Amino acid sequence: MGRKPINPDSVTRLRKRKPRSGVVYYYYDIGGSPRKEIPLGSDYGMAIVEYAKLEKSRTSSAFVQQVLTFAYVAEKYMAEVVPTKSPATQKDNAR
Repeated sequence: MGRKPINPDSVTRLRKRKPRSGVVYYYYDIGGSPRKEIPLGSDYGMAIVEYAKLEKSRTSSAFVQQVLTFAYVAEKYMAEVVPTKSPATQKDNAR
């Protein structure tokens, strides 16, 4: 369990930086070591729009990697396993 956030209403993976100039910049935290961040700009509204695009692509790609369909498994089986079997078994598997 991580530590308690300083700002409880903060958005996950959205970082706010305020350099000496006083302008607030927003970054999307990719994570990793060393930490990598994608700049989202200084406008909060546009930063949230870009954040939503990045989060959508991150979650959809993670979801696709987890989902296995029967059609996908059957295709792989027909392409990789069936050719190693005898001709009679190949004929039975093709039905």
